[in-house]
Amino acid sequence: MTDLPRVTTIARPETIHDFYGFPQSLYDVRYPAPGAPELAETVIGLLNKNDFQARADKTRGFDHGAWSPLMLMFAAADIPTIQLSLKLGQGPHHHFALGRALAPPREQGVLILASGGAVHNLAVWQKDRTPFPRRRAASNPGWSTKSKETTAKPCSISEPTRTRPGRTQPTNTCSPYSWRWARAAKAKPTTALSSTTAWP
Repeated sequence: MTDLPRVTTIARPETIHDFYGFPQSLYDVRYPAPGAPELAETVIGLLNKNDFQARADKTRGFDHGAWSPLMLMFAAADIPTIQLSLKLGQGPHHHFALGRALAPPREQGVLILASGGAVHNLAVWQKDRTPFPRRRAASNPGWSTKSKETTAKPCSISEPTRTRPGRTQPTNTCSPYSWRWARAAKAKPTTALSSTTAWP
């Protein structure tokens, strides 16, 4: 997350390992997908047209929020990709509006992938290293799946802050609303293809 939305514009982004204390095998991972400078400029233009004050990032590569899901979906790493950071301190309404601003490229076949993890609160998990998911985590997949499959409406986007499942979502380093802006980019009901219980 950054002070303003930033879009990667370089042709050959590096793989960034922005995490600590994990097995070396994770730090050896490389995801050499090419960048998409022209698409990046289009995205910056769309965001600025909607008053998001987006900026080009000419140095940053792909952090694990991008490459960890992409390497499972497109292992060949041959699809031109850009990464958009989210602005610090913003709530669900901001991210919903962001998704609406990003909708046009979908018509040209651009995949909008929002990551962050519906259950991703490592600070809580590391306290006791329990091998079993906490009750609120076990209930979270059903709540998040229902939210994703619902037609995007602003009235429903404040729910995470009021619910126990919402507390299992990331706080400082990942956005709990990231998939909501992806949902907002398409104003039709969607279907969740899979749902996995995780910790804590």
